[in-house]
Amino acid sequence: MRFELRRHFAALSPNARVILAFQPLWAIPFMAYNSYASLYMMKLGLSAEQVGLIASVYTGCQIVFGLVAGMVVNRLGRKRSLILFDAVSWLVPMILWAMGTTFWHFLLAAIINATVIVNGMAFGLYLAEDIEPHERVQSYSLSEVVNVSCSLLVPAAGLIIARFGLIPGMRGVYWGAVACMVVMIAGKQHFLTDTHIGRKMRDAHRNGGGRMKIHLMPTLRYVMHRPQLWLLLVMGVLRSYGMVVTGLYLFPFLVSQLAFTDSTASILPSATAIVQIGFLVLVVPCMRNEYVGLLAGLGASAAGALALLLAGATIPSLMVAVNVVSWAAGRALTNPAMQSMVANAIDDDMRAHVSAFSFMFSNLCMLPAGMLGGILYARNPAFPFAFVLGVSILCVVLLPLVGARGRRAATPVLS
Repeated sequence: MRFELRRHFAALSPNARVILAFQPLWAIPFMAYNSYASLYMMKLGLSAEQVGLIASVYTGCQIVFGLVAGMVVNRLGRKRSLILFDAVSWLVPMILWAMGTTFWHFLLAAIINATVIVNGMAFGLYLAEDIEPHERVQSYSLSEVVNVSCSLLVPAAGLIIARFGLIPGMRGVYWGAVACMVVMIAGKQHFLTDTHIGRKMRDAHRNGGGRMKIHLMPTLRYVMHRPQLWLLLVMGVLRSYGMVVTGLYLFPFLVSQLAFTDSTASILPSATAIVQIGFLVLVVPCMRNEYVGLLAGLGASAAGALALLLAGATIPSLMVAVNVVSWAAGRALTNPAMQSMVANAIDDDMRAHVSAFSFMFSNLCMLPAGMLGGILYARNPAFPFAFVLGVSILCVVLLPLVGARGRRAATPVLS
């Protein structure tokens, strides 16, 4: 299996290999500080309401920046967009977070950080372009392996904070993140080249007089004329709702309803990550059909939610163990398969615009997710997991409508 994984890595484009090689320099610092960011701001004197406002402003700014992200990536090219906005959306906010003391510092950092939609899109395009369609699932899978593996290092940030205190420790973590970003940006600048379609779209913008046009309505028409594509986008939003709801209320449910201790519950994310890595390394490289992988992943997600619903009436520890394995398998199988199917459903010259639309569509739809989770949990602590079960079943029902799993013939929609 190790050689299978290595073979898939070798089959990727040189650009994708560079992207994945430098990804830990972003992922490790991000995983380290992200879990403590809200606590850090509140320790510096911000109220819970101010922290919530910053999060809302961040989401709103991402939606606004999403309107222009596609044309920015096409105009500047993939490489320039990625490197420029790595510096703008990560390096600058990290410095502000490291030095910030007031609400306004953190609000400004959140607004600047929201431009991450541009380099996030360029990153995704590098994983999809200049790669054979059947290898894209492995590209996304390897990216998942990197992110999940880096998440296992989160306790290191806890050790730093325990040793130096929350504020000095977090400032040190942020400055370490700045150093990692500088190395990452320099490495990408040296090793990356633009993709074939990136050069083509950049040259088309130059030959067209360099006009910047927002392609929202043409992109919407493009998506709506491709039932496979918009069904996949809807399924992605439904799954994101389930992940937000469970992310917020899994720990409270385990502690209050199943009598788990805080220390026992805190082990579960690491256990889930380890099992997920196992599936990503051993199972996904052998997956020959994204459709079957997506179906299996959705089934595993439903089984995990059902296990939590049955936990109170059976053996809680056993059902939680089933949940850990099922949800780890669900994420490992579903995420790469869905990302690959979406990428394969988009024509090359529309990929940047559709990616920007997808970001905006998802963010708009996700705005009430936290509120919905709170309402469900207040009615009954088990309802969030019944919601996840229902969402998984609904996605399984929608999946056959995706139909023939190939792209429909492209029709030009942009002037």
